[in-house]
Amino acid sequence: PPEPNGYLHIGHAKSICLNFGLGLKYGGKTNLRFDLAQGESILRDCFRILQPGGRLRLVVPDGERIIRTYLENPAELVARRGTGSHFAIDAVNSYFRQRYEHQYIYDWKLLENQLTSAGFTEVKRVGFRQGLQSQPIMLDDAKYEWESLYVEAVKPGHPSVSA
Repeated sequence: PPEPNGYLHIGHAKSICLNFGLGLKYGGKTNLRFDLAQGESILRDCFRILQPGGRLRLVVPDGERIIRTYLENPAELVARRGTGSHFAIDAVNSYFRQRYEHQYIYDWKLLENQLTSAGFTEVKRVGFRQGLQSQPIMLDDAKYEWESLYVEAVKPGHPSVSA
């Protein structure tokens, strides 16, 4: 999968579309892997290229929910993740590392802060298939509902009207 190291450019965009398209067509999945600094850069680029009034919907593993469940009900975490291990910490690692597909795990407060810092407004935590941009998207799958953090944000301004 693409790992943008600087400005998001057309090559990254083509690769993202190709990877997600093939994943959808053949029942696979695509994960964008980036660390915290790369994530901040990507959010700034999304803000830069969106038209005023444009919306961004993010679906990421919910770090806060996973950690809270580990601390309060480790057996539930083991049952939900199904790693084949009876150790809750293996389930935590499975969520956070996912075969090294994630390099950073977010919670609501951090993601809200990053989106606001990038310039987005109306940053809201939403639920599975809820919110302004609630049409099904590739990663908005019912099997990920419990473990996912859903966030939407808007680039300020009014959408441009073409004549």
